[in-house]
Amino acid sequence: MSSDVCPLLTVHFVYLGDDGHEADDTEFTAYCQAIPRTGEVIVPEAGQRSVVMRVYHKFHTEAGERFLYPTVVMKPLSLLETPD
Repeated sequence: MSSDVCPLLTVHFVYLGDDGHEADDTEFTAYCQAIPRTGEVIVPEAGQRSVVMRVYHKFHTEAGERFLYPTVVMKPLSLLETPD
């Protein structure tokens, strides 16, 4: 078995809404080689730069089974904005 292949992790992403809470309708799942860190600027496939506000683990139910997945909460950045 080759050791140079990095397994992909299932990671859930969600944006903060205008009220400062997670907007469930913005949630999506991606496969990542590493979990983003708080404060890191990332560019999801949608193309808008975002800053990671927090990372935590959350249970998700799929096909009747429960899985514990990392959840990354992001805030979109404007073109000229820099993270705090």
